[in-house]
Formats: sequence, C-alpha cells, structure tokens
Amino acid sequence: MLDLAPLRSAWPDVVLDDATFLAHVERVAGNEPDLDLTTMFLACACLQHEPHALAGFEARYLEPLPRMLSRITSDPSILDEVRQLLRIKLFVGPAPAIERYRRGSFSAWLRVIATRLTIDVLRTRGVAAPTAPLELATEGDAGLALLKLRYRDQVSTAFALAIAALPRTDRAMLRFCFVDNLGLDAIGRVYELSKSAVSRRLARARAILLADVKHRLEVELGVPAPELDSIVKLVRSQLHLSLPRLLKSAVQT
Repeated sequence: MLDLAPLRSAWPDVVLDDATFLAHVERVAGNEPDLDLTTMFLACACLQHEPHALAGFEARYLEPLPRMLSRITSDPSILDEVRQLLRIKLFVGPAPAIERYRRGSFSAWLRVIATRLTIDVLRTRGVAAPTAPLELATEGDAGLALLKLRYRDQVSTAFALAIAALPRTDRAMLRFCFVDNLGLDAIGRVYELSKSAVSRRLARARAILLADVKHRLEVELGVPAPELDSIVKLVRSQLHLSLPRLLKSAVQT
C-alpha cells in the first residue's frame, strides 16, 4: 500500500482522495518501479481540475516557461501560445500527455515537450527549418541509382520501423538535430547535457538505427551479402538526407 502522507505534505492544499490517485497510478503505470509519485499526485489532481493543483502546476512549471525557452524565443505572444498549447496537450483530451510521465526529472521531460511545441508555433508563423527530401542515391552513380529504384520502398519501410523502435529520447534528439536543425548546445540545454554528451548520444542513436535498418533489410530482402553490403553502404552515405523526412513523419510518442 502506498504511503500518501509524503505526497500530501508536498502539496498540502491539493484535495485528492486516495482511491482516485491509486486508480490513476494503477492505470498509467501498473507495477512499474521508481515512480515519481509526488509529481504524479499533482498530475492526477490537475486531471481532476482541482484548483489548487492547477495553480501549483502553473506556478512551479508554467511561469518559468520564458526562462526555459529563452534560447529559442522571447516573443511574449509566442510564449503565451505555447503555454496554452502546453496546458491543452498535458491535461485535455482522451490521452493527456501528462499520463505518459513516470519518473526522472519532470522539468526536463516538460522542457522537451515545450521545445517541440515552440518549434511548431514558430513554423506556423513562417519560421520553418528547411528539410532535405528523402533521396537514397545521387543520379550521377548508375549503380546507386539502380539500388535506389529497386529497394527504395523496402529501405524507407526499414527506416520507419527502426526509427519507431528507438527509445523516445533518442528519437526526439534526432528530430531536434535533423528536422529542427538545433545545434549540440541547444539540444544540450533541453536535456541538461554537455555538448560532448549530446554528440555521443546522437552518434550512438545513429549507430543503433543503422544496425537495425541493416538487420531488417537482411531479413526482408534475402539478397546476397555483397549486394546487401552495397545497400547498407548507400543507406549510410545518404543518412543525412534520409533522416529529416522520415523523422518528421514518424509518429511521436
């Protein structure tokens, strides 16, 4: 049985009955270990539209939003729009995003969502990062062009499945890098990581992605090893062109 006393001590003004909170934990987390129950308590109360919980969430997490996003924008109208979109995304609809939070730094988790929303708002206002089209070979190389024509659909499918299989954070970091054109410093500020740590994380994610794509193509195509090696070499050489569109179209979770 969970001890709710520390949670109520953290949020003394919030009114939430035990049964509602315990049902919330069971529904969204089951028996997962190491949950951040204090934040989940506040989140559950916010989902119940408890006024003290909403006020506490606003004060602790939404008021610092301008500082959190200062490296991206300082426009008050954009920040207001992001704040409102964040409220809707977190607490409204059949699958409120707040239910996906389980553990770790809630501020860092929230910063990722807020950054994503800010970039989307900037795009709707005409500040869009250019993205490269999906191309698997240069037209000047007949051999690569043939591979592109023959295996384009299979490679695209393998990429999409491999991207979906990546851990959520790795997928988000790749999107920030390849779709939104954020530099290592900017990504580091989102995740509170050093520039070198971000670089290592991105390199590892790309390596995992390529290995998964190779495995999927090996199973799907059943081609001789030399031809598979040529396909993988092509995929690797064109990775910087393939990723933006594939990451942009990937389902976000």
